Amino acid sequence: MDRVERNIKRVLIATDGSEGMDTVYRIAIDMAKTLSAKIYAVYVVDTASFQGLPQDDVIAMLRTKLYDMGWNVLRTLERRVREEGLDIAVLLEEGEPAESIIRVAKKHGIDMIVMGTTGKSGIDRILLGSVAEKVLRYAHCPVLAVRLRSPGD
Repeated sequence: MDRVERNIKRVLIATDGSEGMDTVYRIAIDMAKTLSAKIYAVYVVDTASFQGLPQDDVIAMLRTKLYDMGWNVLRTLERRVREEGLDIAVLLEEGEPAESIIRVAKKHGIDMIVMGTTGKSGIDRILLGSVAEKVLRYAHCPVLAVRLRSPGD
């Protein structure tokens, strides 16, 4: 086993629950099994679009729905990982996704981040930015970005 493999004991799955994440989960689970690593999973509720808006009942209801969705994704992933006989810690964060993923990775001493990317290019990438690209650029540890298939690929 090479030096890099021996040093990967904490694998972070960054998930948004989108279609295609099964591939990311399978890769991360297989990697964790092979390396006897613990899995951490993070779901980030992106509330940037709410900043500056009055916190009325509609915004509060929407925020609650986003949190519920995040916990549902994390609980489903947690069951799957535990069925594979692995240990997992689930984390729900709020904020800008790339910054939150990087912060969680540092805080928990993550050795590798596994996440999906839609492979946007051109104007979509310029306008929307890419969470995966930001994480790849600024994370303190290796990042495995798994290309997710779009409907039509």
